[in-house]
Amino acid sequence: MPSSLLLLALTAQTAFPPLAAPVRLDRLTVAATPNASVRAATLTEAADLSTPRTFHFICVVTRRGGRMGDCIDAAPWRNMDLSAFQALALQQADAASEEPLRKAARARLAFYRVRLSLDQEKAETLPTVFIDETVRHDDRPAPPPAAEAIMASDLEFTERPDAATLASYYPILGLRLGATARVSVQCHILPSGHLFCDQGAIVAGGGTGAGTTGLNQSFILATYQALGSMRVAGVAKGDVPIAGRTVKLTMNWALP
Repeated sequence: MPSSLLLLALTAQTAFPPLAAPVRLDRLTVAATPNASVRAATLTEAADLSTPRTFHFICVVTRRGGRMGDCIDAAPWRNMDLSAFQALALQQADAASEEPLRKAARARLAFYRVRLSLDQEKAETLPTVFIDETVRHDDRPAPPPAAEAIMASDLEFTERPDAATLASYYPILGLRLGATARVSVQCHILPSGHLFCDQGAIVAGGGTGAGTTGLNQSFILATYQALGSMRVAGVAKGDVPIAGRTVKLTMNWALP
């Protein structure tokens, strides 16, 4: 193949798709938002929550699962392809000077899910969306009272996300690096039967980047989101009421 044709072929293979101009989140069907466990976990003890703060972002939406991909601080929109957008997103996310509340808001974006229209799914341009994320004092709930623990084997799960939903929570960074993790958390059983989880820890991991702080936190937050979408029956085996009690759970994140 002549060198000029080879260059054209390589260019075609490495071309990045253009991005569509962003639309407001309220113009799309929102399928999921970050849950209470995720919102609490993104806050540091030093975060000043005296006044609610709203931060504005633009995110690329993946066509599969309607999940948020890379996100940047909102600014007057300029046309760019995915490569330029990803470079800017990485630069902003890695900024050492980023204030804690903005960092907390940015970490939550991974857990929004939207349903795209048929036209958006078929368009040549990748969809993007404006998202406003507010950080407020009640994102950090008061510590629950000490409660008796219950064994995970005694729980009866009445609601679980399907396999596609769970797969959509796999951290994008983990997918890119081929990383896996096993996460242990403590969950508080709410009166509704839903779970509020904290004290996440990586107990095993593998692949590129395993053990790094950012990747660990991504897997822990994904575990909080996944378990928070589950629900347990109000009584355990033996008809023991379980509202208010705690349970240790683990979740394995492994690539197919």
